[in-house]
Amino acid sequence: MIRSTPIEGSSLVVSASDSWRDFAAMWPTMANRGSARAFVFQTADFLNVWCDTIGPARGTRPLFIAVVDERGAPHALLPLGIEKRKFGLKVLSFLDGGVSDYNAPVLFPHVKDWRPSFVGKLWDAIARIAPPFDIAVVEKMPERVFDIDNPLTPLITARYPHNGYVMRLPSSVDEFVSERLPRAQDTRRKLRKLGERGTVAFRIASTSAERDEMLEAMMRQKSRRYIETTGVDGMERPGYRAFLRQAALELAPRGYVHISSLNLGGTVLAVHWGYKDDSRFYYMMPSFEAGEWVRFSPGRHLLNHLIEWAIDAGMKEFDQGLGNEDYKTEYCDAAIPLHQIEIPRTMRGQADLLVRRLKMSLRDTLVWHSLKGLRTAWRMRKIPRR
Repeated sequence: MIRSTPIEGSSLVVSASDSWRDFAAMWPTMANRGSARAFVFQTADFLNVWCDTIGPARGTRPLFIAVVDERGAPHALLPLGIEKRKFGLKVLSFLDGGVSDYNAPVLFPHVKDWRPSFVGKLWDAIARIAPPFDIAVVEKMPERVFDIDNPLTPLITARYPHNGYVMRLPSSVDEFVSERLPRAQDTRRKLRKLGERGTVAFRIASTSAERDEMLEAMMRQKSRRYIETTGVDGMERPGYRAFLRQAALELAPRGYVHISSLNLGGTVLAVHWGYKDDSRFYYMMPSFEAGEWVRFSPGRHLLNHLIEWAIDAGMKEFDQGLGNEDYKTEYCDAAIPLHQIEIPRTMRGQADLLVRRLKMSLRDTLVWHSLKGLRTAWRMRKIPRR
C-alpha cells in the first residue's frame, strides 16, 4: 500500500511502500535502466532476491521510497529498510546486510535541479512517512551515481573508512598484458610452476550443476578465510548463503550473475562470484584454496583471467568494489570515496551515535588494533580444531 506526503516548499512528493513492485513502472532492472542511474545493488532484480532472503532473515521491514513530481515523473528512488538491532535499537538504512558495496539512491536526470537546501526538507518528509526508528545509518555511500552527483551528500556526517576501486579497461587484452599486468614476471613464473602440476583451466559456469559446484567451493573457501582472519564465519550472516544461492539460481541463467573458477585438473583452486551489468563488471566475492596452493597465488590468476574475459566481452569498467587491499591499487586507476550518514531521531539514537563516534575515533589507534587482535584470538580459541 502506497502512502504519500508532500515535501515542504516544493511540488515534489515522497511516496512510500513496503514493496518495490508498487513502483515497478519506474524502478530500473538490470535489463532496462531507462533514464535511471543505478548501481547493480539498487536494481529491482537484486532487491527482489534480497527481499526473499536477507530481509526476512534479518527481520528487516522494507521501506521503498519514490520522490516524484506533480506529473508522477520520478526524480529519485531509495531502497530502505528498518531493522531492530541490539537492545531494541531501530535503524533505518539502505538494504544491504553485507551484499552491497555501494549504497546510493537511484537517480533520474531531474534530480540535477535539486538544491542542497532542499535535501533537508526531503529527509524530513522521509522521516515523517517512515515507521518509527531511532537512527538513520547509511554506509558506503558514493559522491556520484555514474554521471549524476549524489544529492544526499549534504547529509554526510563522516568519511567511510574504505574506498571503492575501479579499473577502466583497456581496448585489448594485449594492452592489458603488455602494459598493465601487475607483477607480470612473478605472475608468469607462478602460473608456469602451477602448470607443471597439471592442466590449468579457467572455467565460467554455464549450467546449474557447474554453478552449484563453484558456489559451494567458494562458500567453503570464504568461510575458512573469514575464520582465519577474524575468528568469525562471515558466511553465516543472516540470509547470506541463501542470497548467493537464489541470486545464482535466478540471475545467472539471465547472464547477470557471473561465476567462474580456476581449476587444476579436478581441484578448484579459486572461485569468483560477481555481476555482469551493462558495461561494468563487478568483482565481488573472490576465494581461493588454502594449504600448499597459496604460494601459487591462484586468486591472482583468476582475477587476471576475468579481466581478460571482460575486455574481450566489451566491458568498459572492472569494479573491484569495497576495501583498501593493496592489490587493488595495482590494478585500478580510480578510487571511489565513500561516506556515511548518521542522523539520530530519538534519545536512544543519540546514545548509539555517541558510541559509533567513539569507535571511529579509536579505529586507527594502537589500542584499537590491540583489542581487535585479542578479540580475534579469543574467537579462534572457540573454533573446534579439525
